[in-house]
Amino acid sequence: MRFIIAKPGNRMSCGDLFYSQPGEYTESKAAEELEQLAEELSLSLADIKLKKRLEREVRAIKTSGNALRVLIIHEIAQLSNELGYPIALNGNEGGLYIMELLGISNIRTDDYENSGNLSELCVDEMLDGKVDFEMSIAEPVRKHIQNRLDYRFGSQDCSKELFRRISMPGCDWLKQIGESAKKTGVYYNSIEYSSPELMEKLFNSICREKNIKEITPPEIYTPLETARLFAFSVTNHKEGVRFSDVRQCIFREDFYKEFRNKDIQTNLALWLSRNWSEGKKKEADVALLKSYGVSEDIIGCYEKLSNTSWSAASCLSRLNTRAMLLYYDILNENSN
Repeated sequence: MRFIIAKPGNRMSCGDLFYSQPGEYTESKAAEELEQLAEELSLSLADIKLKKRLEREVRAIKTSGNALRVLIIHEIAQLSNELGYPIALNGNEGGLYIMELLGISNIRTDDYENSGNLSELCVDEMLDGKVDFEMSIAEPVRKHIQNRLDYRFGSQDCSKELFRRISMPGCDWLKQIGESAKKTGVYYNSIEYSSPELMEKLFNSICREKNIKEITPPEIYTPLETARLFAFSVTNHKEGVRFSDVRQCIFREDFYKEFRNKDIQTNLALWLSRNWSEGKKKEADVALLKSYGVSEDIIGCYEKLSNTSWSAASCLSRLNTRAMLLYYDILNENSN
C-alpha cells in the first residue's frame, strides 16, 4: 500500500489522505480484521437490537469495500487521542454505531432518540456507493499520520495504482479543545457535553449567532433539539418559514424513514430525502409522495425546506465539537 497526504502543487485536495486502491487480499484481510474487532465489541453489548445493528453495519462496510477505510480512520483516531486531540467524523458515517464503539465518532447513541435511523440511512447510502468519509483533525496531528500509517499497514511504491481519498480538513476547534484539555487536566472524552445545562447555553448561542428569534424553548435541552435548531440555521428554507413549522422533520433521516415505511424504493427514497428539487420537479416530487400516501405533515415540511442535505449525524458531530469547546470556555471563565 501507499499513503500520500496531499500538499500544495500536487493537484489534489490539500491535506487530504490518498491511499492506493487495495487488491482483493488486502481488502479481504481488512474485512476479517474489522469483523474480529466487531465481535469483541459485541461481547460487551446486552441489547440485542444494538448487536444486530452492529452486525448489519459491519456487513455493509464489508460489502461496499470500505473495511480498509474504516481501519485507516480508526488508526488515525487512535493516534490523535494519543497526541491529546479529539477528532470529528462529519459525514453520515459518523452515525454508524460501530464508529462510536471504535472511538472514531463523537456521536453517542443516547444523543439521538431515533439513532437507528442514522445507522439505516448510512448503511443504505454506503451500499449505494454514496458515502464519502470526512474526518476533521487538529492540525498538529497531521504531520504524524504518514509514519503511523506506513508502520501500521506497510508502504510500497505503487505509482500506477488507483487511489482512494479520505477527506481530512483541519479544525482549529479540535486543536483548541486538545490544548484546553492539557491545560485544565480535564480529558475531553470525560465531558458530559450532552448535559441540559450545556445544551441550553449552546442552544441560546446559536439563536444569537443566527438571529433566530421565533423560538419556543424546549422543556429539556437535548443534543437532538439543539442539533435540529443548528440544522435549521444552515438549511435553505422558504422566506417566512419558522423553526416551529419544520422542527420535527428537519433531518433527512426523518424524511427517509417515512419514505421507506411507504415502500418507496431505496434509490428514490435516498434522492427524495435530500429534497434538492425545485420548481416543476418539486411539484412532481410532491405529487409522487402523495401517490405513495406519505403523511401531510411530512409533505408540508418537504415543501417548506428547499434543501435537507444536512443529516443528523453531521449536525450532531459539529454540535458536539462546539459543546466541548464551550465547556472549556466556561471552565476557564469560572477559574478566572
